[in-house]
Amino acid sequence: MSETATNRPTSQPPSQTSSQALSQTHQAQPQSMVAVIAIILSLGALAVSVLEVSSIRSEQRIGVWPYVDLSQNYNEEGFSINATNKGIGPARVRSIKMTLDGETIETLDEMIIALVGPDLAFSYDVYKSYDPSNSVLSADERAILFAVPWTDATRALVEGIDRFSVSLCYCSVYDDCWQAKLGQGDPDEVSECPEA
Repeated sequence: MSETATNRPTSQPPSQTSSQALSQTHQAQPQSMVAVIAIILSLGALAVSVLEVSSIRSEQRIGVWPYVDLSQNYNEEGFSINATNKGIGPARVRSIKMTLDGETIETLDEMIIALVGPDLAFSYDVYKSYDPSNSVLSADERAILFAVPWTDATRALVEGIDRFSVSLCYCSVYDDCWQAKLGQGDPDEVSECPEA
């Protein structure tokens, strides 16, 4: 009989086993709660960091925002079309486009001949022009794109100038881009500028 008793595994009474399991469960619950709270706090900190970085980037973009205005200027000396950067950051001019009656033109001479006719047409000896493509307009800088002194021929040109339009595409240092158009008001935001 003693042999049988020694070969039998000894087991603890059921009450001791369940109390140990209960004790281990109570110890595991606080540890699990601490881990869940740590994860929630970490996710909250991550969300705050992402929002802060987004806010900083937005402030940086605003701090170098260019705003190019295209305008006509009439004074006692003559007529001009100007590009003025009224923003607070540099405008990287990518391209300029000229149209006459909605059709793209390549040279100012095409516009002049169409508006005043071949008899009154004039060229570089009378007008000044500047193509700002691939250049930078600093904040508060003005570029004269086209200017003429008053003569009979230039007065005839100005009478029909509403048929002519110019648009300029420019980008910020962060490659946010806009298209400004003569007489349009605020520039339109565009995904990119066409090459000059």
